[in-house]
Amino acid sequence: MLASAAGPIAEHYGVTWLENTAAEVGGVRFVGATLWEHGDPRHEPSIAALQAFGADVIVTHFPPTPAFAFRVLPEGGLWIWGHHHGHGDTTVADRRWLRNALGYPDEEVAWPAVPDLVIEWP
Repeated sequence: MLASAAGPIAEHYGVTWLENTAAEVGGVRFVGATLWEHGDPRHEPSIAALQAFGADVIVTHFPPTPAFAFRVLPEGGLWIWGHHHGHGDTTVADRRWLRNALGYPDEEVAWPAVPDLVIEWP
């Protein structure tokens, strides 16, 4: 129910809902999917979408496996994901992985999220 309502609600507020879809902003191609965990029936549609759209920036809830990320993220690409709360920013083989999930109130994490983070890329 929520997923089917999200698109129209996002559109009403001028936001593009990226669930197995893509959008281009300023010449940069964004692709988004939840990337459900392996074994979940929704995992394969996420994988298919991320492979099909050829993104500069990929946005998912769950993190990718390294093998999958290297297969679909081009050199110079950026993968933004959440799920694991806190902040992490690393570049491997000219591909950048970034997470900045706030988490729950009063949750302690080793590397807290940066509330006013601005991503400069490329």
